[in-house]
Amino acid sequence: MPAGKEVMVVIMRRLVESSRHVVLGLVLSGVAGVISSEGSRLQKEKPERTLDSLTKQAELVLERKY
Repeated sequence: MPAGKEVMVVIMRRLVESSRHVVLGLVLSGVAGVISSEGSRLQKEKPERTLDSLTKQAELVLERKY
């Protein structure tokens, strides 16, 4: 029954592909949750303080690269 075996292989491949999409979706939703919570935390701070901290972070990144 090689035809039945091939069908099983196709079914298993599709299951693996769909589980990859599920895992990717879970990872992306986790990342979105972290970004959302970080954004709400930043909104609670004073806006000028947030801008200053972002400017300092950008300067540090540029110093590291150049």
